[in-house]
Amino acid sequence: MRVRLLPAPEDAGVGFVCETEGRRVEIPARPESVVPSARATCLARDGASVATVEHLLAALYGLGVDNLRVELEGPELPALDGSAAPWVELLRRAGLREQAAARRTLVLDRAIELREGEGWIRAEPCSGFAVRYAIDYAHPAVGRQELSIDGDDPDRFAREIAPARTFGFASELRGLQDAGLARGGSLASAILLDEHGVVNPEGLRFPDELIRHKLLDLLGDLALLGVRLRARIRVERGGHRLHQALVAALRASDS
Repeated sequence: MRVRLLPAPEDAGVGFVCETEGRRVEIPARPESVVPSARATCLARDGASVATVEHLLAALYGLGVDNLRVELEGPELPALDGSAAPWVELLRRAGLREQAAARRTLVLDRAIELREGEGWIRAEPCSGFAVRYAIDYAHPAVGRQELSIDGDDPDRFAREIAPARTFGFASELRGLQDAGLARGGSLASAILLDEHGVVNPEGLRFPDELIRHKLLDLLGDLALLGVRLRARIRVERGGHRLHQALVAALRASDS
């Protein structure tokens, strides 16, 4: 697996360049490129696809990177340590450059709310950017967790959100593997919880690492808008499907 991150011109947005059947296909990181996936954000176009893009997209959104070309070999981005921190480190090491074009923003004129079972997501008009996320798992190591962030702060994102790793439950592992998922996963790239608690010998990076990763996933999905969002977002028991449904609704409201 090889991935190259390259500068892109103003207003180019984020694009993933893949090879399929001898052709090079660029897949824009936009809501219309999203294809259904149970556990990750996957994009496709013209017979080409790329999976597990959310951690890189979260790093881009959190650091305020609007334009990037991603060239890759293979069908998905590497899991790395299961967080966005390695992407943040690579991007900062390469250096970020301010471009001349004005950054595009999306400002809401009405609230948008979507529900799925016990989960819901709501975006409300706001002059800035704020998120309150809550999860609730019937598990001794998780339970109910809530986290709020207020404002776009790249340093806080890099310090407090980017290092949070993806997680899964041992009780779900067999079903995921039978479905062709999680076959390359290990304790080096995810948090695993059994019926007693965290299996990883090093434990958690934060006491509330799971909710931090959920918020990370949300930022990665918001990156699909291609603009900076000005809104107050509240999420209860969310996931990629709810995030992406909101992104599609926001995109439609801006058309």
